[in-house]
Amino acid sequence: MTFFAISPRTRREIAEVQEWWIAHQDAAPAALEEDFAAVFELLDQTPHVGILLTSRRHKFIRLIQLSRTGCHFYYRDTAPGIEILALRQPSRQLTETKDGVEVSAEDLAAINAGIEEAERGEGSDAFEFLRQLREGTWRDDLS
Repeated sequence: MTFFAISPRTRREIAEVQEWWIAHQDAAPAALEEDFAAVFELLDQTPHVGILLTSRRHKFIRLIQLSRTGCHFYYRDTAPGIEILALRQPSRQLTETKDGVEVSAEDLAAINAGIEEAERGEGSDAFEFLRQLREGTWRDDLS
């Protein structure tokens, strides 16, 4: 099984999206959790499946649009495993080019913050985080 690391900022983003999804989507409150299960299984088998970003600085960053929620899941495949860099609610349609996909300035800022945290070694086990989030035991380190 591939190791999935998740940064502190991304943990907060996911918790916020999960809270919103539960509050506003009565018909599918578990959709985000189901999206994560599907994307982790996919990336465990084929880590290069995501669309590459077009930016030179972000040439190894990939994007998958989650099927149920439509959220943008940004990651990179590194030697120790997959680093989850950002999860963003879709604010606009993605623009695909021959070289990859263009993303918004807000998404790029979130990706950059995720990269900086990953490079500082601040990532933790994504499965443990998601278990804590599901059980209601996760607490933001900055709270």
